[in-house]
Amino acid sequence: MAKNQNIPRRLLDGLMEAEELLERYGRPDEALELLEELHKRYPKSEDVLGMMANAHLDLGDRRGHLNALYRMHKLVPNRAVNKLGLAGAYMATGRIALAYLTFQEFLKKWKHDNRADDAKEALAMLETALDDILPDLDENREKALKFASQHELVQVLMELGDYRQAKKIAERLLKEKPDFMPLYNNLSLIAWLQGDLAEACAQAEKVLSFEAGNIHALSNLARYKFLLGKRDAAYVYAERLVASEDDAFDFWLKKIEALILIEQFEEVLKVFEEAKKAGDEKNLNGLSLHWVASAYWITGDESKAKKYWRKALKKDPSLEFAENNLTALKKPISERDCPQILGIDAWLSRKNFITLEKMFDKLAKQDLSNEEFYRKVQAVFDETPEIISFVRSALKYGTSDAKDTALKFLDMSGAHPDLLDAAKEFAFGKVGTDAMRLEVFQILSKYGVVPNGESVELYLQGAWKEIQPMNYEISPDPFDVPPYPKKVFRLIEEGTDALHAGDGEEGERCFGKALALYGDDPTLLNNFAVSLQIQGKMDEANALTERIADEFPEYFFGQVVAVRKAMNAEDMQKAKEIMDRMASRKKLHITEFSALCDVHIEYFIKSEELEVALSWYQMWEQGYPDDPNLDRYAKQMDMIELMNKFKIDKDSGDQKKH
Repeated sequence: MAKNQNIPRRLLDGLMEAEELLERYGRPDEALELLEELHKRYPKSEDVLGMMANAHLDLGDRRGHLNALYRMHKLVPNRAVNKLGLAGAYMATGRIALAYLTFQEFLKKWKHDNRADDAKEALAMLETALDDILPDLDENREKALKFASQHELVQVLMELGDYRQAKKIAERLLKEKPDFMPLYNNLSLIAWLQGDLAEACAQAEKVLSFEAGNIHALSNLARYKFLLGKRDAAYVYAERLVASEDDAFDFWLKKIEALILIEQFEEVLKVFEEAKKAGDEKNLNGLSLHWVASAYWITGDESKAKKYWRKALKKDPSLEFAENNLTALKKPISERDCPQILGIDAWLSRKNFITLEKMFDKLAKQDLSNEEFYRKVQAVFDETPEIISFVRSALKYGTSDAKDTALKFLDMSGAHPDLLDAAKEFAFGKVGTDAMRLEVFQILSKYGVVPNGESVELYLQGAWKEIQPMNYEISPDPFDVPPYPKKVFRLIEEGTDALHAGDGEEGERCFGKALALYGDDPTLLNNFAVSLQIQGKMDEANALTERIADEFPEYFFGQVVAVRKAMNAEDMQKAKEIMDRMASRKKLHITEFSALCDVHIEYFIKSEELEVALSWYQMWEQGYPDDPNLDRYAKQMDMIELMNKFKIDKDSGDQKKH
């Protein structure tokens, strides 16, 4: 780390912490996370970029290493260590022409440097590689070398996110060589990264007009058409891709990449078998092997899935996809977030994602009704079909971040009609964690897709369980309040405050006076009964609650009493009928929601349907986390969860031991 007396204290502290994580604890992933935050705040710090380069190197991430060194060299180009480091990074990532020219620049300026011999040795090695690529470009070696280096620079700039400059250079190079197909493929990818799928398709189709079997263009078009929702067209391009005999160096990678994104998992395995027969399995990178493992998992071969996720990690120890899936498989089936195949950027370009987030934030700040908000969001989704494709696919096959974002988009869309089938398939399937499937189910219930009161089966704790939709608008303010006179309303407020303070005597006084002024009213009677309970006058309180249930059968808390009376009489059918009627309501005061969850848990515990009782408890926790009544069931629910972890896993036959 540079010794700079003027370095800001916050930056210095961050650098020291990152250095300790790298050097002392060997935790480059944590160091990198810290350094990326520092880089946002101090983009011109050479120290930050230097440590980022080291962290990427420790993680085995050559591209990240190159990107950090490129930025550092751009910041301070006239420093020998920066020039030499960049040349080596170019060489390590296969940027042969850029590496050659950068080593030459180093030797021209620092020919007496003690590392000059290393640079000369590298140049000699690169000469052979250049002999393979330059003759195809031009007879003039110097001109060909310059063209090749600029083409490689386009790819580096794309990785850095400088799409504007990458596009500018690519278009200039095309004027020199209008038949150089890789540039069209680069322009196609740049258009996709900039959020312009129509232009991305147009550029890829230009390539096919020259080379019908170009594997990069076919792979890209299969992906683009799928993202646009044109699945039949995607499958046609995929067939051509599989049949292609193009001699591209990443022949197998481009085939597997497209097939995995368009969800042709059996085709992925067929291509993999071809690669093995050709003796090319050893040449597949970690990402390709991760996709192969994922295809095995989805087609039901767990053993091979584990085998190839381990191979993927061996090839690329920093590959989080493979590591996350192997970690997920060690968890109970209810918590198993597997498979995680692709990240958000596989479906949504970074530019589109940022635009969407800004748009959502802007809409959230506007004074819109729910209906207006959903209508505006749905209009954006209709104009950007890749969002629909993202939500459909990411729910099943995304990383945790991708799935969380897909859930957010699904909810914010007001259950967009084009997403309903995908949401139902996920909620009523076995993929993902119980919590995620329950969340999608709640979204479907929220928008009336699954009516309240109708029981359905969900896959929970490794088995099919019958549950009810839980679609409620919960409010701390009462709905449908009777038009109480001001004096009565004031007494209600005073009495409610007394009950919250545990003062039953004052509550009895206030609600007694309110009843005398207003007459019999179920809400007033119920609060009067609560006042009696607080004072320990249980006989009077119980008599009053039974009277409420008899005289006001539609009153919510009267129904709660009726349910408990039915359960005490062992009339579970009658109890269930009343509970179903209660659960069919869409709007609940927070106390009604609490009572509803409470009585359902009692019922399902008594019926020995413990998993269903647990699901009601979890909903109660989510809807009213501060409710002190939750404590009554906490230990019992913990025990149910513990019991579930030791049940036989019906899918694998192994006993859970977590």
